[in-house]
Amino acid sequence: MKKIAVLTFPGMNCEVETARAIKKSGLKSEIILWNSKAKLLQKFDGCVLPGGFSFEDRGRSGMVASKEEILQTVKQMADQEKPILGICNGAQVLIESGLAPDLRGEKKIEASLGMNKRVNEKGKILGTGYFHKWVYIKSTASIRRSAFNFFDFIFHLPIAHGEGRFQFSTEIGKAILKNQQNIFSYCDNKGEIKENFPINPNGSYKNIAGISNKLGNVLALMPHPERNLQSCQPIFLSMRKYLSNKKLFSLNKKLILNLPLNKKKSAQKNDYLKIKKFPIQFFITLKITDNSEKTIEKTLQKVYKNQNIKIKRRLFWGFESIEKDLKKTALKIIKSGEVFNENKENLIIKLKDKYFTFNQGKLIENDFCLEKNSFLALEKENFIAKEKSEKISKNFSINLKEISHAIIWSFLKKPQDLSTLEEAAILSNPIAGKLIKIS
Repeated sequence: MKKIAVLTFPGMNCEVETARAIKKSGLKSEIILWNSKAKLLQKFDGCVLPGGFSFEDRGRSGMVASKEEILQTVKQMADQEKPILGICNGAQVLIESGLAPDLRGEKKIEASLGMNKRVNEKGKILGTGYFHKWVYIKSTASIRRSAFNFFDFIFHLPIAHGEGRFQFSTEIGKAILKNQQNIFSYCDNKGEIKENFPINPNGSYKNIAGISNKLGNVLALMPHPERNLQSCQPIFLSMRKYLSNKKLFSLNKKLILNLPLNKKKSAQKNDYLKIKKFPIQFFITLKITDNSEKTIEKTLQKVYKNQNIKIKRRLFWGFESIEKDLKKTALKIIKSGEVFNENKENLIIKLKDKYFTFNQGKLIENDFCLEKNSFLALEKENFIAKEKSEKISKNFSINLKEISHAIIWSFLKKPQDLSTLEEAAILSNPIAGKLIKIS
């Protein structure tokens, strides 16, 4: 009997249900920890990465886990045509590790699972972030195009994630559709695909719920089939059928896509001008230990082979207002409680060319200066700022023209070579965001 590893990382919490689903499909399963020896994982006939919140979703969901050494073995298994399934957080790990869609065969990031956005037919953002709901999906690829869609059904199952919105570059998005790597898509209970909420629960490109690699043996699937086996057991049965006879499946080994080569991009200081224009700027740090900062710091040290690296993380908000009194506007924004919590955060404010600290309701002039080697991680589609702008303007009568939101990463001790920082894809996902050097 074929044996499947359920590979779990700290913070994942669906390994038991996933192992049970695999067993019910007629396969053996065993839960394997992320720090196991590579030789142990290599003995299995396939691998499933379950859902949860690996490393508390610090940085980006799945990013930290994707840098773990065990992923090199998962990549080897994929190259050996073994079935690899990532469910929810597991899907995020596969995307961040480059295992899917892997159109160029380089195992580099070609997609992003961005923060959810719920959008109605008029384009209005109804909500962002974590969302759980029962949804329907169906196969939008030819049956048996992947190791997981042997059966042609409409599946009923839940989603439970904060970052599940598939995003691609224009070229990659077109190639995925042309190549039928959009294995599963969100639909209604009759199988009709409608691109707006609630049928599309997270704003995912073309309603995509799960994508495969070029061959079809790797699947990154955001909904949870293990939570409704009455409907979704065929997904696991497909994996069993694939292992018993691969000839039944239409795997695409010879596909060659006319895609541009990955070009290295350097962060340009001039790009910061779009952010620098904001007359009101907030720089926010935590008063308590910033666990995301510490985890990203350790991840950088791991990727850069234990170099002595130390970083600082700040939230950035930029505001442009119709009102002329910048101090008054800044204080009104603070009072709204929408972007700053005085009980747990520290705030530096920039008003035009002057910096201020905020203390007990007052602005006190300060000589703040960003550290050398600071980078701004900016989302290309900054809908978090758009949603916040609507909320502040509507609920607190603050006349805002524009808002921007980003994260600033400053190196207190930098790696020897910063030229590979963007390619390392730790501080920013290159598909969803831009990493801009600002000092």
